[in-house]
Amino acid sequence: MSATAEGDHATGAVDATDATDAVDAGTRRRPALAEPPRFGVAALAAVGLLGVFSAFWRLDRADWKLDEDAYAQAGWVLVHQGIDPNLGHPPFAKLLFGGAQVVLGQNLAAVRTVSALGFLGAIAVLFVFGRRVAGWWTGIVAAGLFAVVPRTMVVGGWQVAELRIDRYGMLEAVAGTLVLVGLWLGWRWIVDGGMRWAVATGVVLGLAGASKLNALIVIVPVVVVGVAYVWGRARLAAETAAVVASAVVAFLLPFAVFGRRAWDQVDQTLRFPAERARGGHQLVLGSSVYVRSPWWANLRYQLDADGPILVAALLVGLAFVLLSRRRLVVVYLLAATLALVFTAMSSPVALPHYRAIWTAPLILLIAIGLTEQVERLRRGTTTRLAPGPVIAAVALAVLVVVGAGSMVQLATMGDGDYRHLAQEAAADGVAPTKVLVYGESVAPYFPGAIDSLAPFDDGTVPAQMVVLDPSLTDAVPAASVDQWRSWARSWGLVPHRVGRLEAWWAAP
Repeated sequence: MSATAEGDHATGAVDATDATDAVDAGTRRRPALAEPPRFGVAALAAVGLLGVFSAFWRLDRADWKLDEDAYAQAGWVLVHQGIDPNLGHPPFAKLLFGGAQVVLGQNLAAVRTVSALGFLGAIAVLFVFGRRVAGWWTGIVAAGLFAVVPRTMVVGGWQVAELRIDRYGMLEAVAGTLVLVGLWLGWRWIVDGGMRWAVATGVVLGLAGASKLNALIVIVPVVVVGVAYVWGRARLAAETAAVVASAVVAFLLPFAVFGRRAWDQVDQTLRFPAERARGGHQLVLGSSVYVRSPWWANLRYQLDADGPILVAALLVGLAFVLLSRRRLVVVYLLAATLALVFTAMSSPVALPHYRAIWTAPLILLIAIGLTEQVERLRRGTTTRLAPGPVIAAVALAVLVVVGAGSMVQLATMGDGDYRHLAQEAAADGVAPTKVLVYGESVAPYFPGAIDSLAPFDDGTVPAQMVVLDPSLTDAVPAASVDQWRSWARSWGLVPHRVGRLEAWWAAP
């Protein structure tokens, strides 16, 4: 037995090229998974505990995001009335948010519990997926990195989200988990064949698209790679048709909540991306303001949030995965990830949380690239160290150290600026019914209050509080911000500074 074969057997690795090379009389060779390596079960238990901690610890402490509030309200109304006040986006994730509030109460923790459970589900799938295609330790590394590596949001130099965007009640958090599960099921369909895997793949990817429309693009690489690889397999045409048909049915099914208006809602959802693209979206990248996002906006968001050291370590992992001998799974995951990334890059509307939808398959690719190289160090038979494995080990160490730091941050995380603002205002006896805001949601901290977005308000109805967030106000003309301040003065409000926020209120 060769050194490579011995190493793979010892770590539970299953080479995707060996596992899927032969198609003989319509059957496919299915390799048996090796037993867990030494310390493997302990490592898996540790990753599981880290995942639970990372998903749920102080889940409701970070500030409400504006989109979270919109999706939470939309979900509540959808479940109770079959009406969606958040027009344009498909309904499935919002239905989950609404259902969680029915069960757990109408609050922030309930909405984020959906994302937290999806976060844990993604960790489990990353381990299972990574183990099957590249060995036990690849699964451990993929799941562990997903649990601890930070992925926050920075806009215009301001950090506007805590640690991991997957913990927020965003459409991308739900769709991202469903995309990963769909890719796992699609892999099983490609490798093992069978109508059940085909239907399951289509259903999950259809639901991913029913959460965030651009997730539907993943069906293309799944079908193309599958058909190209197993061309000539018995029942391939029927299975491929099942993938597509079940995806269509699963995508449409959540729209049934609208009753007779379902087809109108489907039409509006399909037209929404083009309509939004025509209008654009103001944003700040670095110190520059854009009305329409440049193609590199999502890349800049990640660089600003993660920093050059973390980004460099991730790029090292991507570079090594391109050298991997596990060609089929690398092509498969890379095609799916790039389809999502390129779709986002082609849109004139880019927001920093969009990357949550492709983070999981990207981390699995990085784990494959790094662990394959590091394994060469462990089973090396010569005293000379090759540069590749050493560089990979350093990159993996950087990711682990950065991840450990993020877990310390999570353990000690306090209240965000908006929550501090609400506490200070409440201490002054302020209980607003209208909040003029150009920032994240403020109304959820004050029962009975409503948020009014400043750019769409005419100032005729006084607000009892004005909140301006520089991550957004930096993208609008100074004259507009001065106008909002002028309204605040005319309403008798007094300026306060809370963290990065400019807030106006007056004690009664």
